[in-house]
Amino acid sequence: MSGSSRTTSDLAVQNLLHRLHDIPSKGVQKAEIESIYAYLQRSTAKKTRFHWFCRHAEPLTTESATYLLRSLVLAKSFHQVKIWKGWLNDCLGACAECVLGLEKAKASSRQSYFGAIPDDAMRVYWLVFSKWELDHILAQISSPSGWKNSSDIPTPVFYRMICNFKVFQNPRIQSFLEQTSLPRTPSNWPAASIPPAMLVLLMHANATLREWALNQVLRCTVVPISHDDASFLPYNQALELIMLSFSAQVRPETPIRLVADVETLWSSFHSVLRLLRPTHLTYSSSEGVDIRHVVTGHLHNDGPEFTTVLRCFNLILKRLGKNLWHGEGPEYPQLVFDAFKDNPSLITLLHENDLSSERDPWFFNWLPEYLFTIRDQPVYTEVVAKITDFMLQHERFSTARPIFLDSLSSSIWQLLKDQNLDGANSAISNVLDIHAEALVTVAFAHSHQKAEWKTAREVTRDLIHTTLMQDLRNINDTISRCTVVLALSLKKAEKDGSKPRIHDNGRDNMAPLAIREQIWKNIYVHVRPFDTEGIASVLSVLATTAHLDCILKSSFAPALHFPGLSVLLDSVNHSLEIIRSGFSELTSGYEMSMAASQVLQHSGTAKDIVKLMLSPVADLHGGAMGIVTQADDGGSDCRRECFQWLFDNFSEESFEGSFELLRVFNDYAPRIPEACNLSKSLVRCFTDIIGVLCSNYHGLLHQPDYNRPDGTGRRFEELWTLMCKTITVIFKQTPSWSQYYKSEVLTEWMRDALIFARGILGERAVFESAAIAATAAPKSSTISRRMLANLHEILAELSQWLRLTDEKLLHQSCTLIQSLLELFREKHHPLQQTVLQKLTKQVAGVRNRDYTSITCRLNPVKLASLEAILASFDDDDDDVATVEITKPVPMPKAPAKHTTQVKFEVKTKSSSDVSSRNLPASTSKMKLNHFSATDQERLDAANSMLKFRKPSTILKHALPSSLPYKPSTKASKSRGKEELSSDSEESVEKESQESLKAGSAKLQQSPKIRKKVERQQVKRVDKLPYLKQNAQEASFLKRDEAHQKALRFKPDISELHRTLLSWDYQHDGQFPPKAQWQLHSVPDTFSDFKHYRAVFEPLLLMECWAQLLQSKDDPPEYYYCKITSRSYNGHWLDLEVVFSSELRREWFLTGNDVVLLRHQEGKNTLLAKALSFRRPRNNPAEAGLRCYLPPDTRDPGLDLWSQWEISKVFR
Repeated sequence: MSGSSRTTSDLAVQNLLHRLHDIPSKGVQKAEIESIYAYLQRSTAKKTRFHWFCRHAEPLTTESATYLLRSLVLAKSFHQVKIWKGWLNDCLGACAECVLGLEKAKASSRQSYFGAIPDDAMRVYWLVFSKWELDHILAQISSPSGWKNSSDIPTPVFYRMICNFKVFQNPRIQSFLEQTSLPRTPSNWPAASIPPAMLVLLMHANATLREWALNQVLRCTVVPISHDDASFLPYNQALELIMLSFSAQVRPETPIRLVADVETLWSSFHSVLRLLRPTHLTYSSSEGVDIRHVVTGHLHNDGPEFTTVLRCFNLILKRLGKNLWHGEGPEYPQLVFDAFKDNPSLITLLHENDLSSERDPWFFNWLPEYLFTIRDQPVYTEVVAKITDFMLQHERFSTARPIFLDSLSSSIWQLLKDQNLDGANSAISNVLDIHAEALVTVAFAHSHQKAEWKTAREVTRDLIHTTLMQDLRNINDTISRCTVVLALSLKKAEKDGSKPRIHDNGRDNMAPLAIREQIWKNIYVHVRPFDTEGIASVLSVLATTAHLDCILKSSFAPALHFPGLSVLLDSVNHSLEIIRSGFSELTSGYEMSMAASQVLQHSGTAKDIVKLMLSPVADLHGGAMGIVTQADDGGSDCRRECFQWLFDNFSEESFEGSFELLRVFNDYAPRIPEACNLSKSLVRCFTDIIGVLCSNYHGLLHQPDYNRPDGTGRRFEELWTLMCKTITVIFKQTPSWSQYYKSEVLTEWMRDALIFARGILGERAVFESAAIAATAAPKSSTISRRMLANLHEILAELSQWLRLTDEKLLHQSCTLIQSLLELFREKHHPLQQTVLQKLTKQVAGVRNRDYTSITCRLNPVKLASLEAILASFDDDDDDVATVEITKPVPMPKAPAKHTTQVKFEVKTKSSSDVSSRNLPASTSKMKLNHFSATDQERLDAANSMLKFRKPSTILKHALPSSLPYKPSTKASKSRGKEELSSDSEESVEKESQESLKAGSAKLQQSPKIRKKVERQQVKRVDKLPYLKQNAQEASFLKRDEAHQKALRFKPDISELHRTLLSWDYQHDGQFPPKAQWQLHSVPDTFSDFKHYRAVFEPLLLMECWAQLLQSKDDPPEYYYCKITSRSYNGHWLDLEVVFSSELRREWFLTGNDVVLLRHQEGKNTLLAKALSFRRPRNNPAEAGLRCYLPPDTRDPGLDLWSQWEISKVFR
């Protein structure tokens, strides 16, 4: 009956039952019980089968039927009690689940509806109720029309005999159960619960009843007994009856016959224990018989029941855990083990069974659980030692030794997995140290390679592997603790300038470090190269320490006063030495040359080899490299060739090993004081790896099969990201690491770091192309943006290296920064604001440095180039903003010249320099007003002497700048002289500057000359000297100034190159192809820049064309090359080529060379400009070329791996 269809009377009954449930009363009004009875009558009316206590009944119906159990007490006043009893019998006779629900309702109602009734009255009541039930059941089985066959017995009636424990103990019921053939699989039998009487039937003397009960228990879906059943069913009464079988006293007479045979008794008892909850296993009978003592007290039995007793002990040990020893003395666990190990039946058990193929036999697999439960007991250390000694007895067990070693190793292995071996667990440490020789011999020695030792050998290897890995974790943890102490010491010293006070509270002293030294030493003695699995296991352990190097104690100097820290650092270094000593000899022997290739076939071994090759430790690096050299039939002689072989044959594992060590470095390096050796090893090795992957000659990324999306292709971008992160960490940490090394050592690995960074940047296009090609759904722009974003942090951290004082390193750092900035500008990739600000600050700091005390300074050309590029990122808006002046400002002091100009021009400070910097910014402009007509004539005369004397040299220089001419200062004249390389241009410029200088000097030395009085007129003043300079205007001026400097130092001649490379080499005309200009005479003066360009540009192009024609007459020196990579860079087409033929030693390419590419199989030709040229050791030469294909020109066939002839045209 749903809640929505309930009547008012039903709701009244519900409220009444709620009140009676929460507030039980001793007596009840007759009207109340009649209203509840009326509801129950309405709910069951017109139903052939109804349910009161099972899941099919409504909650209100169940509550009503439960409450009406009190009707027997009111039988005299409640005349409907007989009708109610008839309904109850009908309900219980039709549903077995209702029978079970009734038994639970009897117990649950004691705290609710029967809560106000005294206990004595309740016992009498339930005795009366059980007698009524028993009488009803006996009447059914004794009636003339009773059931003759077992199949005739309804399941609910039979279940009622079993479920009601009072009815079950009746002699007539027992006789009926023994004499009746019970149904093997009764229908509708509740499968989720086990009645208490079923436990007794499992130990019944009648074998048929035992077998029947076992079949019903095996069908149960909930094992052990559920909490709900244990709370409401009388299992303790059943256990009280069962424990009589183990009582030393005379058994009382009971109507239930229990099994007497000892072996059958224990097998049946094991079936009972399997069903009990942990709370039942601690039950003690009224006679003081405890289930725990019953089991442990019979472990010394040497009869056939020993096996079952041991199984029972194993079961209660797993169920109870530490509670098994609750309330017992400290020596009790040891007595239990002694009873087991001294039992003669154990030896019989070992010899009677064939256990050669069984791993971790059942009669020993309880040892790890046993040791785990007593690890807090005082006898733990003694028991561990006793177990180890017992299981290593050679004479006693003879052929059973492999089984004992298997179990012993499994037990210790489980303990190591469940707890940390950090020095506190001295029991396990002592066992491993004392018996190291025996364990390592079983695991690796040649004498234990027979089939019977296979299982023990595998388990012991797992134990040793876990032990060694725990040692490595302890070493890492020790290093972490030392770094924490160092950080606290530095923080304390920084705060108040004093050393931290150390209180002897037991926590400040550093816990000692202990490793299993004997195991490490014995491994290198017993493991042989032909044991490839053992070698692979050793490699996997050592690979975990690939990043660890000897700790430099001086790097922990601020914390060495901490108690125990110095000793702890020595123990770390000693432990690392123990771990690695012997590895080099193991890998360099003759046997390894025969087994190296098989060692690498084990899963994960190639990954471990790669990690070891990246290690800074010479023994690890050299040993791993030796394995690869001996495994490669082609004979890898150097580090790069070893990486080539690994990445070619074990690509997935090689990438994974590289990734793991890079991740470890990126996490480890910032946490320790210094990691110079590790970083040096990484940058050198990954420089080789980049060459292996990206080289134009056999580079793996150029091979189509290597770029599969489902294989290594998905790894390329991840490798790029990790390498960028690694070099960023190196650039960031180098200033703090530098204090621990001499400058010579520091310079060497810093140079290597810059080489690695240049390698990353130089092969960016190759990585990007490979990553895009390996993507199933190409998103080139997304991949490109992500890869460029990884370079931002490199740029930010590299900016610190502009403060270097080593000339070569400073030059290389500046060049790398400029290359990064040019890449961002070329790709139109904006710089992050934080990176731009940091880099700008560093460049400004370099310009403002005091160079009087140092010997190195940044080249002004480089500094100007950096400023120009940074200025281009400063603001994308090139329009000059108009600033409205709202009010006049009083005349301030004359502003100083821009700092960058002063620092750029002046190397040493002097009084004249200081005074010149205090002049107003407009002074230089005011000097222009002193020029008279005579001065202009002198200037024109100087300009008229310019002649085009040697056209062939014009190609070496840029086209004239579009900037307007301005008088130069002394510093600008000096810079101009340094820039010019042609003798003619230098002389012309010198004459011009001297003429200008003479005119300016004459004016400055004539203070009596009057200024020409100009007539009054309206003038436009761009900047008033007495007004404060606007911030935005200053930014624009700074950007323009930097841009002009950059153009003077390194002008843009890309337009000239584009014109030259667009020419058709096969054109034989007097003029270049598609020439649409005319030649003009060179005038004495030029009206503007356009006029100057219109005159000289055709002459320059004609000179270039003349040289190109001349090159056709000279015998060409050509070589063969193959195109390995091509990519578009704006309007340009960039190619990477590798030379197929041997080059003459004197032949090379520079950045100004123009070469001719001629297809080997046709007449297609193409001009290209050299970008790079390199001769790798033991590899063919490589070059980078840049081509230009006009829109109306077809591709001449620049396909990958196509063969071309290359020769120089002119330079």
